[in-house]
Amino acid sequence: MSESSSRWEPGSHAVHRLIQLLDVLAIALNRFRQRSFQLPHHNPPHQFDTAGWQEGCSRLRGEFDPVRDAFIGSYVSAARRAERLADEAIAEFARSGARDEATRIAVAEAANWLGLVGTSWQVGKPRPWNYGCYNLRYSTSEEREAIKQADARFEGEGRLLIQCNLLRRGLLSALACVGQTVPPEIDRRAALVFHAWPQGGTDPITQEELLDLVRETEPSAAPSPPRVSDTPPARPDTHLSELAGVNTVVGSMLAKAVPPTPASAPPNEVRQDAGEKPPTASVPGWTDMGEAKRTILIVLKKANRRMQGRAIAKEAGYKYGTLRHHFGELQVWNYIDKTKGGYALTPTGAALVSCERV
Repeated sequence: MSESSSRWEPGSHAVHRLIQLLDVLAIALNRFRQRSFQLPHHNPPHQFDTAGWQEGCSRLRGEFDPVRDAFIGSYVSAARRAERLADEAIAEFARSGARDEATRIAVAEAANWLGLVGTSWQVGKPRPWNYGCYNLRYSTSEEREAIKQADARFEGEGRLLIQCNLLRRGLLSALACVGQTVPPEIDRRAALVFHAWPQGGTDPITQEELLDLVRETEPSAAPSPPRVSDTPPARPDTHLSELAGVNTVVGSMLAKAVPPTPASAPPNEVRQDAGEKPPTASVPGWTDMGEAKRTILIVLKKANRRMQGRAIAKEAGYKYGTLRHHFGELQVWNYIDKTKGGYALTPTGAALVSCERV
């Protein structure tokens, strides 16, 4: 067995760290989801009048919340923690010679998943929902509608777990492209993301073991030596179509989740600044997009908040009218998104500009 396939170092290898934290949050979410079936029934018409149900909710939250809190650690939020993980993983790949856009996207999508699942759910009801546990014989129309909504949320969580598996495979494929594989037990650990957690069965992983996996990702005192390749290896298109098409937000499941990035068509006539290359059919990288677009991304990165177009233009030293089409193209390429609050970097855009001096 090669050295790369026999070593797993989440404390010193940033990509190993990212994969291990994906595993931890996905396993915790799946356990939370499966065990919700074991909660006692509600007693209609009073939705929360069963003491056993309330105790069960507290127990399941008491399992998931410490894992999420351990993931966030000393960072302000799950999103900030995910951003740091993305920067470290992209740098790790770059030291190994993988500086291509596909690898950056794979890392950014994985970090976005962690930021979403690691964020506290902002919903009116306490989690978890009692999926399908109403007594349908006596339930009202409102209660039956609540059952439908709960089923939709449950299915949304299932899609998140499937999505995590695709993101994980994309990262493992990217590692393989730079000549690195992982131990077989790390591959086998992915099965826990879909474990049924039957009532009365033996837990395949304990709460303390999950928390230990998080602790293992703490950076070690001695960093791993840089691995530099003179010739960056070619990155195959395996999993690219899956990764690029993954929708990182399940809106019906999580309230106040990040909205999906709008995809507006670029204008028919596009004016270009001097020295700027025309847009291509594929998503351009940093050096191919032109000075104006790079400046927009840098301004948003420095601001670290949403900004209106005119404010961005002023900060960038451009006239607003000359930047309008650049905003549209950056949205189409999924480097920025726009809400009523203005423009902001997407995780993909943040990962792209993080690789440059800002």
